[in-house]
Amino acid sequence: MSEYGHLVETFAVGEVLEQISWWDGPVTVGHFRIGSGDEVDSVIESDDGRVIAFEFKAGSRVHGVFVFWGSGAVAPHEATA
Repeated sequence: MSEYGHLVETFAVGEVLEQISWWDGPVTVGHFRIGSGDEVDSVIESDDGRVIAFEFKAGSRVHGVFVFWGSGAVAPHEATA
């Protein structure tokens, strides 16, 4: 990852942490990484079991964006910045 990528990731995680201070109820914040090195930059879990995961990328185009909603249904999306 480039220095720019690290900067964007650090900034974005910091902003998420600021925003969850407005969340009603307790939450747990962390990150997730498996043995192969794949990771999720930020994971937020509410006390009722809802989970939100963020993967931050620095670039002008994002490929393979997935949205997980409700019971785990997956909707693939493509977005441009």
